[in-house]
Amino acid sequence: MTEPKLRLQEGLDKLKKLDPKTYRIFDISQGQVMRMSALKEELRSYILRGVIQDAIAARGWGCYQYHYRRDALPEGTKREFAYISTDTDTFASAEADTPAEAILLTYVAALEAKG
Repeated sequence: MTEPKLRLQEGLDKLKKLDPKTYRIFDISQGQVMRMSALKEELRSYILRGVIQDAIAARGWGCYQYHYRRDALPEGTKREFAYISTDTDTFASAEADTPAEAILLTYVAALEAKG
């Protein structure tokens, strides 16, 4: 599996190309918070999730997220999952280490599927 921070950065790079407006909203928002807060990583994650959720809603798409444990994973380990329905025949999903990474990767996959 790819290193989580690399997957997140790859997702952000794709977001920048596929949906520049949403990327810009995230970039501006996280920049403002990063200058003001010691809770940088936690807030960055919340901002990213919120921006992506707003972008999904603005397109009229459906989304849900959850975390679960797998028996094959070490005890106490959980995985995050996100699922997007863009219309009746297009779906995207991703599994990741964090909720922000899961929704970002799923959104990027949905954008790519829609072309």
